Parts: sequence; C-alpha cells; structure tokens
Amino acid sequence: MLRKIHIITITFLLLLCSYNVFALKHINGLLFSSSAERINDRTSLILFDNKLLKLNDSVRIDFELSIWDIKQFGYILRVINESKQEINFAFVNFYGEDKMYLDFHSPITHKSVQIPITKQDIEEKRWLPISIKFNLEADQAEVTCQDSSYFCQPIGLKNPSFIKLVFGLYGPNLDVPEMAIRNISIEEAGGKKYNIPLDEVQGERVRDSRGRVRGVVKNPEWLVNKHFYWNEMTRFESDPMSRITYDEKHNRVLIVDENSVAAYAMRYSALKQPILNFNFLLKEGGAAYDNENDILYVYNSEQEEKNEATMAFINLKDHSVKYKFARIDNQLYHHNVYLEHIKSNLYIFGGYGNHSFSNKMFIYDFITDQWNDMEFVGNEICPRYFSALGQRSIPSQVLIMGGIGNESGKQEHGGRYLYDLFLVDLTTQQIKKIWEIDNIQSDFVPCSNLILNKEGTHFFTLCYPQHQTNSILQLYKFNISDGSYDIVSDSIHINTEQVETSVYLFYNELIQEFYSIIRENTYEGQAEIRIYSLLAPPIHVSELEPNSKPSLLWLIILLLTLMIIPLVALLIKKKKESTNNSILLKETLNGQINEDYREKVTQNAVFVFGDFTVFDKNGKDISYRFSPKLRSLFALILFHSIENEGISTDMLTAELWSNKDTNSAKNIRGVTINRLRGILKDLCGISLLLQDSKWYFSLNTSFYCDYIEYKEIVSNIKDKNTDDEDNNMFKLFAVLKRGALFPNLQESWIDAHKHVYENEIEKILWKYILKLSKNKKYTELIKYIDLYFVIDPLNEEAFKLYMHALQKTGKKNQANLLYNKFVSNYQQSIGEKPDLT
Repeated sequence: MLRKIHIITITFLLLLCSYNVFALKHINGLLFSSSAERINDRTSLILFDNKLLKLNDSVRIDFELSIWDIKQFGYILRVINESKQEINFAFVNFYGEDKMYLDFHSPITHKSVQIPITKQDIEEKRWLPISIKFNLEADQAEVTCQDSSYFCQPIGLKNPSFIKLVFGLYGPNLDVPEMAIRNISIEEAGGKKYNIPLDEVQGERVRDSRGRVRGVVKNPEWLVNKHFYWNEMTRFESDPMSRITYDEKHNRVLIVDENSVAAYAMRYSALKQPILNFNFLLKEGGAAYDNENDILYVYNSEQEEKNEATMAFINLKDHSVKYKFARIDNQLYHHNVYLEHIKSNLYIFGGYGNHSFSNKMFIYDFITDQWNDMEFVGNEICPRYFSALGQRSIPSQVLIMGGIGNESGKQEHGGRYLYDLFLVDLTTQQIKKIWEIDNIQSDFVPCSNLILNKEGTHFFTLCYPQHQTNSILQLYKFNISDGSYDIVSDSIHINTEQVETSVYLFYNELIQEFYSIIRENTYEGQAEIRIYSLLAPPIHVSELEPNSKPSLLWLIILLLTLMIIPLVALLIKKKKESTNNSILLKETLNGQINEDYREKVTQNAVFVFGDFTVFDKNGKDISYRFSPKLRSLFALILFHSIENEGISTDMLTAELWSNKDTNSAKNIRGVTINRLRGILKDLCGISLLLQDSKWYFSLNTSFYCDYIEYKEIVSNIKDKNTDDEDNNMFKLFAVLKRGALFPNLQESWIDAHKHVYENEIEKILWKYILKLSKNKKYTELIKYIDLYFVIDPLNEEAFKLYMHALQKTGKKNQANLLYNKFVSNYQQSIGEKPDLT
C-alpha cells in the first residue's frame, strides 16, 4: 500500500510540474468594446486590484496590442498606485491619419512621450509588441514599440510603489479604443514574473499561466470566439441578379447591378454606393476581378437578344467600360468562375441549364471575343453544378470539389450529391482525380469558392444542405490528401428556396480573415445580400471548451487528498467492523435531494430547472456554449413554442434587444439566432425554424426537455379523469427537485412566465401536501414541502406542517435547527416574527 502511495505521489508531482505547458492555447486575446458603445457596454480589464503589486526599483510590463478602429481615441493602459495617481498610455488619432501615435503620459509630472504608429498598422490589424520598463530609482520609463525605444522622465512614481493595471474603461475618462490585447507579462526587478496570456474562452475572471486569478474583466469579448462564430457585418437589399466578387488588394466586396458598381469596405464595414455608374442588362452569369489591373469582368452566360452585349469590362481606375458580345447561350446556374491573374485568363466551369448539367471548361479569348470549350486528358469530371473551385499554389492549377450531377449530364437521370476532388492543370490541360469520399452522414453542397491554406495541405469551403429550404452554412476544412474534414465554424442561416440564391467565400491573407457573402433571392423577385466575417485560423467547437488551468492551491489539496485517501479508507474499514452504519437523510429548506435527476437523461437533453444543463447527441455537457443571451433566447422561444406556437421577430427583438437601434438589433439578432442554430445542430430532435413570421422549436421524441415533461405532467394532473395522481406527483417531484425554473435568468420578460409557473405549481403542490398530511404520510410530506419552499419559502402554514412531520419522523433536533433558521429568515424578510401557533 505504501509503495502505491509513493507511485501516485511521484506521478502527481510530475503532473504538477508540467500541467502549465499543456494549458497553453494557440489563439488568445481580449477584444475591447470601444467608445462606439454605450458606457455600460465598454470593456474594462483590471489586474491586481484585490492585492496591489509591489514595485521595488524597477518593473517591466509587456503586452501585444492591436488597434482595430482608426476612428476611436481612447485609453489603452493605466498604471495606478496606492495614492490613486496614474500613468496613462493612450491611442491618439486627432491630428490626421498620418500623425497617429501612442501617448505615454504622467499626470503626476506632466511629462509625456509620443510613439508613432501608421495607418497600415491599424488597417492590417497588426499585433504591436509593447514594452514599458519603469525604473523607479531613476524616475524614468522606457517605452519600446516595434524595436524603437522612447524615454519619459521624470514620471513621479515612488520607490517602492504598489500598483494595479487597468486596460480600457476606468474612472472619469471614459474613452476606450477598439483594440485587442494579448500576452501580458509583468517582470519585477528580482526576477519574479507574471504571465497572463488572456486565453480564456468565457467568463470575467482572468488567470495567469499557472491558473491563479489575477484580475477581472467587464464586458469581455474573448478573441477565440471570433475564430468560430461568424460576425454579421451588414445586410442590404440588392438587384436579384447582382454580381458579387472580391477585391483583395483593397479588401472590399464589389457588388454589380444593372446600373452601377458598389463597394463594401470590409475593414470598416462601410458601403460606398455607387463607385461607378454604367448600363448593362444582367442575366444569369458571374463576375471576376483582376487585382493587378483593377479591371472588373462582368458577363452573362445567357443573352436572349443577339445584338446585346454579354460582357462588360469595367476599369475601376479610369471608370471606362468596354462591352463584348461572346456567347455561351446556356444559363449555367451555379457554375464556377476563375480568373488566372498572371495571364489574365478567364475561365467558366460546370453549371446547370437547358435541362442538363455541364462539365465543360470554357476559356474566354480576349482577341476573338469568344468562349472556347477546352479539351482535357486524364480523369473525367462528371457533369455537375454547385461545385467549388479554387486556385492551388500554382496559378495555372485549380481544385474542383463536389456538387450535384450525374454521369450523363441529363436532368431526367436525376442528380446525386458528389463528394470528390479533382486537380485541373489549365496549362497542360490534364485532370487528376485526388479522392472521393464515401459514407457522408448528412448531404451537403459546397459554395462556389474554395480557399487553400498557406501550407497547401487543406482547403476551406462553406457547405450546406441545399435540399433543405431553411438551411445552415458552416465552414468545412478538408484534407487535400484523403478528403477527411472538420466543421470549423458556427452556422449561418440561409433560405435556399430560389435556385438563384448564391454563396461565396473569400479570404484576406493580410488580415487573416474569412468573408462569407450570401445573396438570398426571394419569390417576389427581390434579393438581400448579407456579409459575415470570421478570424483565421478557424477552429473546431471543442476548442471553445473552458481552459482547465488548476491553481497551485488546488493541486496541493488534490495531492494531499491522494495521500490521505488510504488512511481514511483504513479508518472506515475499522469502523465498519465495530459499528453498524447509520444513514441520516438531511432534508433542508432549500430542497436539496440526494438523487441527481440529470442522470436520467444524458443525451439530446436540455434541463431548465436548477442549473441550466445541455447534453448533445454524444452525451457531452455543452452548457458552456450557451452565453446568458443565448439562454434567454432559448427560454423565450421555448415558452412561446409550447404556449403560443411561436414568437414573432418583432416581439423577439422587443424582449431581448429593446435597448438597441433597429439596425443593431437586426444584426445582433441574426448572429445570436445563428449561434443557437449551430449549437442545436449537435442535438437530435430539436431544430429552430421560422414559419409564418414566427420562430419556434420543431421537436420530436428523441429530444428531452424537463420543462416539456413538466407541462405534460401538469396537464395529466389537471385532467380530472385520471386516477393516477400519486404517480404523476412522483414524476413531477423528479422534475422539480433540481431547483427553480431558469433561476439565473433575471431579464424582465421572464418574470411573467415565472409568475404563471409559480402560481400553477403552488396550487398543485399545496393540494397534494394537504392530502399527504391528512393520510399521515410524513416522510413523503417532508419531501414535497421541501419542494414547496422553493416557490414560497416563508409560508407559515407549510412550515407548521413541516415541523409536525419532522416531529412525527423522530427528527426533533433537525426540527429545532430549522425552526430557528425559519424564524430568522422570516424576520429579515418580513420585519416581524412568524405566527407559528
């Protein structure tokens, strides 16, 4: 036994020394809400507030800074001593885009130094390494940014000083820049070091790399979430045949309608409309942009009138337009377009039209103004539409993946989903099949683009079940060598009712950001364009699980526990040999029960009584994925799905986002609903739908929710024809013993629902309590009064029955303790003694 204890101890000590290495994440950082938001919504990070950091002689503070908005002045960092004196570090943008700087300032001595930064630093969201070294002996600070150092002297801090660090909002100066911070490091003169990576996923407590809490943050937006959740940037109405393409050099989406070209600047979410006016009748077709020459190619794959132009070459430098007349005479819905930038060759592949699928690759001849059908050797690509196409590392080579089609190309032979990948060399005109995937669990098509990663080992594309009209898009990451894939984003809702609805995926390598563009067409001949962004690298949902960074104290406690367990086991064994076990059932006013109802169902389940708990289809607890707002959204739709057959969009917005303006509320609502849909995709038997302008949950028997079971039980109890009251009350007890209904939701809208629930359950429980009392079933009576106290903890009549039942079951000591507690609670709440006579 002793040898085993030694082995366990040594193993645990090794884990203790090494656990910190495995806690590190490759994505970290905190995004600050800026002065563009209301004061209460701005971000503040305070470190060492509870226990000030003692500075002797010198200290160095390092962190990485990224300014996200050129328009927002604000305070980056404040160093505050025990006398509430401050040293400030701010972003200043008052004097023009070519004169922006970081200002290090000591209000104590009124000395300051300016560290210049460029517009390009901000445009590209560069991470700037910042180092601030305080030399208290010399009364000097050295600020280093991008290998350049700047000195400020004197600064006025005493030696020693006791300080806290504040990033963002604090005190009377309320300006906060839109910025991101990561990898904070504080090193004292004696070598003691604090590493605070800011690698949290959720919550307001900030820990160092060893798991100790070092600070708190208000209104956090942890950057890792922006690598999984799509951010809706904008939405606006458009021409139903509008063309969409991407200008990576200027980081803007170009939108072409029949009269103009508009540009949406991704970096600052600004729509400039129009940047150019022209006249071109749009039919089914596409567009491509030549980044090198600033030429936008717009074409129709079909044109009814022989003498009408089918192509427009738009020069965005001088705004000249050249019209061309090359014809394909086929609609080619959902074909692929590719512009090879070195030779400026324009290609079209695949598509559907004239009752057939196509596998032709057309190349445009700029000299003869013709589309020529190319001939290839090697593997044959079967005719298809809804395929994805993207450039490989060599510009003359492209990858073509997936879609819908068949070998004959004829519509009457039916289309099937295709999960294959081909390498097409446009110079040698050779095709090589790389792989084909079998055993796809849920059918999908890719969007029109695919994006290769920098290493050339994987590609990304947006995929969605096109056959479902109310569908969702998610980003997929495919392995080029074997076709294995992961889903690496949350979902985006899309309605695919109209065949013209199109989806595009673009990527900006400089900023490392994906963009999803949706043109969603309607029956009424209208269209809406929606634009979303996602930081790269995208991640799997498992990477959003909270970090497990145990503190050193807990590790020591666990180690001691491992050492003590054998001794305790020995004592228990001896006690068992000498005495009989006695089990005391501790029943308290808060209704705690030994059984845990969560063990009943641990797959495809949501529990809303007591702690909000969600299990996915694999039995994994994914409650952490529900933010407070997502829980509110789920609760609101759940109540209205059961009681009112759904909730309207206007009512949903009024209840959850009444403090937002119309556009902000619309954007936030869309993002939140998409996040909820993405989570529910991991559960079977529940989906969120919009029908007849109402949101509701579609449910089947494979999904479990304790609130739904509660409503069914209550319905049975209210049915006067039922003779099984005791069985129904037993079931009701099993549901309600977990706790109150949505106890942690404090929003005003839920009060009415809780009031209805409490009135309903109070009447049911009280009626049954009186029945148990009359029949002298005291053990059962105690359990149900416990449950009743969750609703009405100060009911005098219930407490008198409770005391009587405890006396009858021989629990006199417990009765005395609970009596004193009840009287104390009653006096504190009501202001007088209860009448228990």
